[in-house]
Amino acid sequence: MRDKHNVAVIAHRNATRLNMNKAIRYMLGHTTGVLQAGEPLLVRRNNRNVGLSNGDITTFSGFCGSMPFGDAMLRLTRVGGVVAAIKPAAIFGDDIDVTFRNQAIMREQGTPYLMANLGYVMTCHNAQGSEWAKGCVALERSLSAMPEEERVRWAYTAETRFSEECTFSVIKE
Repeated sequence: MRDKHNVAVIAHRNATRLNMNKAIRYMLGHTTGVLQAGEPLLVRRNNRNVGLSNGDITTFSGFCGSMPFGDAMLRLTRVGGVVAAIKPAAIFGDDIDVTFRNQAIMREQGTPYLMANLGYVMTCHNAQGSEWAKGCVALERSLSAMPEEERVRWAYTAETRFSEECTFSVIKE
């Protein structure tokens, strides 16, 4: 199990994942574009420097400072003992750019980075290899365009990510 959270939501399309992340975040009372401590982040690209892979979930721990980056100001946080710079403006659209830095790598050029964004909802592709106790699979109209065999494999993969309880929910688009 790669995720310490006990519940997950799996969607088919990335656009649905992004919209559902916004909706869940809003329902939890996070009504601004500022990350709150405890929010899950979905890793979107491998980063061996911090031991996180595409599809991993990490928990945002809160901000611990800021630093200039060109014309923007990046907010700093700690993930796994490493200070990370987050581009806060990208929280709701494209991926949040998370640049991991340690004392040995403080220069802008060649700094390893990790792409991440909100992790309340993920695609089935991102969920592969993970397991949760409970969760929900969002059934979208886009699934009907898949060949039946592929659709069955997708549903099987999504359903088997949950060890105790899996709920299916039809998404009205």
